Amino acid sequence: MSNTTTASVPAKTADLPSWDLTPFFENLDDPALDTAISAFRADVAALQSHFETHSIGTPEPPQHEVTATDVEYVVKALNKVAASMVVIRAFINSYITVDSRNERAQQRMSELEPLLTQFATLNTRVTAWMQHVPVDSLTEDSELIAEHRFALNTMNTEASKLMSPAEEALAAQLAETGGSAWAKLHGNFTSQIEVQVQGDTLPMSAVRNLAFERDASLRKAGYDAELAAWKHHELVIASAMNSVKGEASLLNRKRGWGGLLDESLFRANMDREALDAMLDAARDAFPVFRRYLRAKARMLGHEAESGLPFYDLFAPVGQSADWTYTEAAQFIERHFRGYSAKLADFAVRSFEENWIDAAPAPGKRDGAFCMSVRDDQSRILMNFKPAFGSVATLAHELGHGYHNLCLASRTMLQRTTPMTLAETA
Repeated sequence: MSNTTTASVPAKTADLPSWDLTPFFENLDDPALDTAISAFRADVAALQSHFETHSIGTPEPPQHEVTATDVEYVVKALNKVAASMVVIRAFINSYITVDSRNERAQQRMSELEPLLTQFATLNTRVTAWMQHVPVDSLTEDSELIAEHRFALNTMNTEASKLMSPAEEALAAQLAETGGSAWAKLHGNFTSQIEVQVQGDTLPMSAVRNLAFERDASLRKAGYDAELAAWKHHELVIASAMNSVKGEASLLNRKRGWGGLLDESLFRANMDREALDAMLDAARDAFPVFRRYLRAKARMLGHEAESGLPFYDLFAPVGQSADWTYTEAAQFIERHFRGYSAKLADFAVRSFEENWIDAAPAPGKRDGAFCMSVRDDQSRILMNFKPAFGSVATLAHELGHGYHNLCLASRTMLQRTTPMTLAETA
């Protein structure tokens, strides 16, 4: 990690916490992590052997009528292996997202990736197999199948959009050095970009936070520095993004989707009519937002015809206070409690058990996310700025964590959630 520090990049103090990963494994060299990876490898191998023996996802249809017992075995095995995978992948990825320069974490992820590819291939084989499974009729014979009806029927629908088993297996294997590798490069590369802003060297995660500064010259300086950095590195970034989307577009065509939007709607459990209704509602609201932005431009001293510059989009106005992380946590807990004691208690637990990595830092990914790790436990990454925008971001990500809490009793197949539902919840 870079040793560069400035007053604009808060240190990871008690007020800006790092997340605690020790409930899962002590560190990247913990023997328990090696044991977990070995168990995951053995479970994947056993599942693959079962698939070969029972012709699951092979070019030939099953040699016998698929029974409830057949489906129950696959559902239980997928849930077990997926639960193990999520913990291991989340643990290693947690190190990378806070410091992409962590060579040991990158090494451990490279060890894991072939197993993730193998498991992804098995998931695709299950999807292909589901077209031979009478899910609805089997629910009468199995409570487990009835509980997983939605996930299984979704696979059944998706099966018609798969390439041949050999092509799907090849696509999964090529992704390691194709789209997935380009996405990994994009994340690692952009997290390590540092720029000069008024004499200070800042990571991009801190530069983005300058949009909330009270000093207009600092907001503009940060914005200009950010755009200059993206321009300077555009060859690598554009290559990565074009390669990721190029692979997705090619596979989309080969699988027979009508277009990228059709597949996206399927993944979101939406139809085109619902999307159009949402877009129409947004367009109807545009005049209100435009009036607000024009008013904000006037308040900040911009000419009416020039409008609000992008670097002032998040500029603080009025008497809004600066927020410490502790004040943000207290504010969130108080307002959550006004809605639900369970929600507030969950937020307090996440603060007390250090589930959140809050400080911008060199090598850390920009933005914010919440990831489920195990049972009802999540971890939240953000880049906290003492402004209300970060308070809202923290509350939003805690909302995802609460969603994971509510899903804790569900199996991994049942917990699969489209973006549309996850962001609404």
